[in-house]
Amino acid sequence: MKNQFDQIDHQIIRILHQDARTSASEIARKLNANERTIRKRIDRLVRLGAVRLTAIIDPEVFGYVTAVDIFLEVDADQEEEVISTFLTIPEISYIALGQGTKDLS
Repeated sequence: MKNQFDQIDHQIIRILHQDARTSASEIARKLNANERTIRKRIDRLVRLGAVRLTAIIDPEVFGYVTAVDIFLEVDADQEEEVISTFLTIPEISYIALGQGTKDLS
């Protein structure tokens, strides 16, 4: 699937990542492209599952404090893969390796 996306797709994704509310016309203007082309590309990115346009709620705005510690037991041969996956999740603020009954925190 990686080869299905070109430079324009990546530019669209970067713009939407900064602000998912950016209109197709604004993206087209920024990329000096046709608005219809941009709309089709966004639809394609969504259809392929490369992009999900969602709202992320900030719990602190509503007075909630969110802090969660999760402890995992991970096979040693899978630690690198698990950590690499966690590093792609912006909501995770830290990852710690430990010794004891659980391996990752």
